[in-house]
Amino acid sequence: MTEPGSGDGHPMSTAGQLGAQGIGIGAAVVWSAIGTYLVVKFLEASVGARVSLEEERNGRTCPTLRLLAGRVRQAILMKAEPSQSTTPVA
Repeated sequence: MTEPGSGDGHPMSTAGQLGAQGIGIGAAVVWSAIGTYLVVKFLEASVGARVSLEEERNGRTCPTLRLLAGRVRQAILMKAEPSQSTTPVA
């Protein structure tokens, strides 16, 4: 078997192929980063990237989170109030 780039019809050596692949990987990373940045900026300008803090606390993003936020709020309020009974609840 002959080595690529040794005159047997292969246009690049192994090092040349590795360099070309490295350039391709770098270009893909840069392309993805620029594309992601542009999409995020477009979404921020059009619909906003975040909800308000109050909406976030109330679980605006989905009904399940809204239910969970209500339960967490109840648990926090129950811990803040002095306990009426000393019997643990199972």
